[in-house]
Amino acid sequence: MELYNIFLFFVAYAFLGWVCESLYVSIGQRKWVNRGFLYSPICPIYGFGALLIMYILNPFVDYPLLIFILGIVVTSLLEYFTSWLMETIFHIRWWDYSTYKYNINGRVCLKNSLMFGVLGLFVVYAIHPLVIDFIDKIPNQFEVTIAIVLAVGIMIDVIISTLGALNIDRALKEIHKTIHEIYETGELTKETLTKNFDALIKKLEKRQEHFKRSFPSFEHLKFNFDRSLLEDFKAKIKAIKIKEK
Repeated sequence: MELYNIFLFFVAYAFLGWVCESLYVSIGQRKWVNRGFLYSPICPIYGFGALLIMYILNPFVDYPLLIFILGIVVTSLLEYFTSWLMETIFHIRWWDYSTYKYNINGRVCLKNSLMFGVLGLFVVYAIHPLVIDFIDKIPNQFEVTIAIVLAVGIMIDVIISTLGALNIDRALKEIHKTIHEIYETGELTKETLTKNFDALIKKLEKRQEHFKRSFPSFEHLKFNFDRSLLEDFKAKIKAIKIKEK
């Protein structure tokens, strides 16, 4: 099995995972929700999860019950680690299962883990043979080219999405610092408004728009507690603008 074949499997499952995730959430919210950290129609966590299931659990393919149980363990560990890693890097909680029964730190929950176990069975016994047949139909001379093009596109998307998430963190730090400086000095004046604080808030909201649509539980862990302070500050800015008119 060549590396580019494995990568094509990854992309195929990342796309299928995005389709399933988006449909599942969209049905619940009764509107289309484009799920995923990236702008591309893929969810990498599903790609990695499928590869782990296929290659780690392959020795147990003759034991469906074991595939189901180990599928739950493998995918739950992956989801927990992914949640922890993304929170550590971006200081943002991307999903939260705290309201679900039998959850672990809000990162994984029994309901989703059981569904992933069932999906693991589908991957091993139904979906993977179809994916293999589909990829085998691609002419050999084009497989490497397609893999390279997809890899470059995904890398660009990862860079853009990562910078976008990091910019949210920077913008929140700047807003947080400005708010506290103003409240400490009591200088909520016309001079303060000239610093384009209102524009900074709008820019922040625009940056968050994509991620909030994809992740309803989107929450910045460091600055979320200052949300009421931010709303109060915005109200005071609005009041000053009205007085100036």
